[in-house]
Amino acid sequence: MESRAAERGGVPDVASAGLLIAAFATLAYGIMAVRQDAPVGLAVVAGGLALGGAFVWRSLRAATPALDLRLFRRRSFAIANAMTLVFSVAFTAMFFGNVFFLTERWGLSILQAGLWIAPGPVTVMPVAILSGRISDRFGYRPLFIAGGLLYSLGALWLLYRVDMAASFLLWLRARSSWALRSAWCCPR
Repeated sequence: MESRAAERGGVPDVASAGLLIAAFATLAYGIMAVRQDAPVGLAVVAGGLALGGAFVWRSLRAATPALDLRLFRRRSFAIANAMTLVFSVAFTAMFFGNVFFLTERWGLSILQAGLWIAPGPVTVMPVAILSGRISDRFGYRPLFIAGGLLYSLGALWLLYRVDMAASFLLWLRARSSWALRSAWCCPR
């Protein structure tokens, strides 16, 4: 849809972009405010949802919307975005869970926990390059299966060893399966 906007020569609708920014900011604030004062937080979340609805309404009517919602009529586009959302939520939750595990269960400081987590993301890039080449040759299915199995085995192994004292090598072994899974499921 970029080509249509370029042909029209219009600037993307500033009002819909502003509504989208306000909706996400309000939702984020509301989610955080629920812990302090549930009724106020829920009211703010409702306001964020209303702003999101206003964004959709405005985007469907604007000549050059900031986000062309007609793209979601394409099944492949809608499914890809839904799966990206699910993966992103799970991925973010995993990072929070890792930090909470390292700090609460094994008693590490936040800085130590961050340093212990760092090798995982660092290994993603070289493995992603390799997995891109493998997927070109064999397809994505073997990588998805291998990545999912590695991740599951690493998580089970860590769960089995969870009562042990903090050990960077134990953590590194369990998390290396995460890095491989992340890179293999999302090559290049």
